[in-house]
Amino acid sequence: MLLSLPDLIKEYSLDIRGVIHVGAHFGEEYQAYADSGIREMVFFEPVRASFEELQKRLNGKEVQLVNKAVGNQNTSIEMYTETKNKSQSSSVLVPSRHLIDYPNIVFDGKETVEMVRLDDFVDSPMRYNFLNLDVQGYELEVLKGAAELLSSVDAILSEVNSDQLYEGGVLIEELDQFLEDFSFERVATKWWKKSCWGDALYVKRKQNV
Repeated sequence: MLLSLPDLIKEYSLDIRGVIHVGAHFGEEYQAYADSGIREMVFFEPVRASFEELQKRLNGKEVQLVNKAVGNQNTSIEMYTETKNKSQSSSVLVPSRHLIDYPNIVFDGKETVEMVRLDDFVDSPMRYNFLNLDVQGYELEVLKGAAELLSSVDAILSEVNSDQLYEGGVLIEELDQFLEDFSFERVATKWWKKSCWGDALYVKRKQNV
């Protein structure tokens, strides 16, 4: 995460009951969640090798680990995978500008994975009020499949893009517009050096009673 979770919790008075993390990789954020007092955690990681490492690292922890991709369909889908960046750049979208900006990362494999919609998969949505999305430009499709879940979500930490690193990847303005319809406002943004990707925090505006 480019943005510090403890700092975000303090600055925006976030009271996080539970987190759904989509694109968990090796579960690097687990300790930050645990240190912040978050007890309900679900980690989605579709790439088989990354999921196996995730299982090893979080063995014995009270977390739910799911070896599936997340989107707006319940289906099987092909992912473009790489190993140079430890599969952190793997995506269901075709790499485009990513090949130019990061020529050392070669997408040399494909893997068929199962995809689910969060609205169909999560059976107790009120347990989770925080989303963390790291899915290489596929964030909008994840959110489209979570329209019902968003009613119980208070904040979303998402990777964002000002240009398409992958074909069809959502741009930050499109994400802003979609989440505006669910009363979310982007309150913090941090870009990676001079690149076109970064992280953003969206917080749900409190409704006047």
